[in-house]
Amino acid sequence: MASCIPPDRFSENDLKKALEYASSNLGFVDGFRVEQREALTSFLRGHDLFVSLPTGFGKSVIFQAAPYCVDYLRKLQDPDIYTPKSLVIAVMPLKSLISDQLNRAKDLRLEAADMTGGVTDHISEGISSGKFSVLYASPESLLGDEGKDLFDIPALKERLCGLVIDESHCVTKWGTSSGDTKVFRSAYGKLGEVRAKLKSSVPTIALTATSTKQVRRSVADNLGLRNFVSISKSPEKRNIKHAAFKARKDFDSMFGWLIDDVKTMGDGCDRVIIYRSPGRWYVDMFHTNTEHDVQQSIIESFSHEDGCVRVLIATIAYGMGVDVKCVYSTIICGRCTDLDDYMQMSGRIGRDGKPSVAITIQFPGDVAGRTMTESMKDFMKGDRCRREVVR
Repeated sequence: MASCIPPDRFSENDLKKALEYASSNLGFVDGFRVEQREALTSFLRGHDLFVSLPTGFGKSVIFQAAPYCVDYLRKLQDPDIYTPKSLVIAVMPLKSLISDQLNRAKDLRLEAADMTGGVTDHISEGISSGKFSVLYASPESLLGDEGKDLFDIPALKERLCGLVIDESHCVTKWGTSSGDTKVFRSAYGKLGEVRAKLKSSVPTIALTATSTKQVRRSVADNLGLRNFVSISKSPEKRNIKHAAFKARKDFDSMFGWLIDDVKTMGDGCDRVIIYRSPGRWYVDMFHTNTEHDVQQSIIESFSHEDGCVRVLIATIAYGMGVDVKCVYSTIICGRCTDLDDYMQMSGRIGRDGKPSVAITIQFPGDVAGRTMTESMKDFMKGDRCRREVVR
C-alpha cells in the first residue's frame, strides 16, 4: 500500500528509477511526457491530483504506470521480502470504455480486470494473489454490493495504492443537479464516500480532458481532494479549425452531400462524427443506452483505420475516452451549453495531428430550457478568434 512507502524516504533519483522501471514494463521506449512524469512523481510523493490534459494526450498512462512505480519503490524499501503487485482502482463512466481499456491493458501486458459485473472468484483470487495491477469499476459498482464485497477482501488494504476517477467532470456533470438539469447518475455525486473508506495515505487522482475552474473546484470538494497538485494543459489543438453557423430552414437537406458521398464512395468516404443532444433515438447509434455489443462494434470500427463505419451519430457519450482513428470532421447539431462539452466532442477528431474541422450548427430551440455559459456564448458569437476562447 502507498502508506507503506513514506513519501520522504526516497530521493529524486529513486523516483526517476521508478518511472524508468514503469516505462520499460509498459514498452514506452521514449519514457513519459513532462506532464505524465510530473503527475506520477507527485503521486509517489503521496499527493492527491487533479489532472486536466487534452484528449489523446495519454492520461490513462498515469494510472497504468502508477502500480509499477509503487512496486519498484516497495521492492527498493524491502528487497528481501516478496510483495504482491500494487493495485489501482480506476473508475470509468461507460462499460464500453472499460472494454477499450482492457484491450489496451492486454496490448501493454498489464494485468487488469473489470468488476462491474460483480466481484467474482476470479477477481477475488486475483486481488488476493497479487495478479492485477488495475481494477476497473463504475461508480455504481463501488457504491453497491460489489463495492462491499471488494472492500471486504483483506488483501485489498495491503495492495491498494491509488483511486483514479477518469472523466472526473462527470462527478459534477452527472452526479449533481443544477437549475437546468436533474441528477443523471447519482453515484457519481457520492464517490466521496468511496474515498472516505480508504486510508488517507492512499492518493486520489481525478482525470479529465476539460474543466473550468468551477468544475475543478466542485470535483475536488466532492472527492475530498486534500492539498492536491493540479496539472493542466490547454485543451485547444492547433490542427482543429472551429466553425459555427446557423442552420437553414431546410435543416434535413443539409446532410444531402454526406448521404451522396456514402452512396457513391462507400468505405472510401471520409469518416464523420455527427453529435446531437440526448433524446429519443429511432436507429442504433452511440449513446449511454445503446446496447453494449453495438457500442463495442462502433468502437472497434472507429479504432482501426480500415474500419467500415463511415458516419457515426452520437451523443457526448462517444466523446469520453474513446480512441478514434482517421476522423477529421465532426458536426455538432445544436449548441453546447459549455465549453467542457464542446471540447469533449471536438477532441475526438484529428488525434494524429492532421488538419481537421469541428462545425457547430445552431438552430432555433437548440438550447431551450438550458443555460449557456458566457464563454460558450462568446465562442458562438465569433467576435474574436475561437482558439483564444477555448484556451
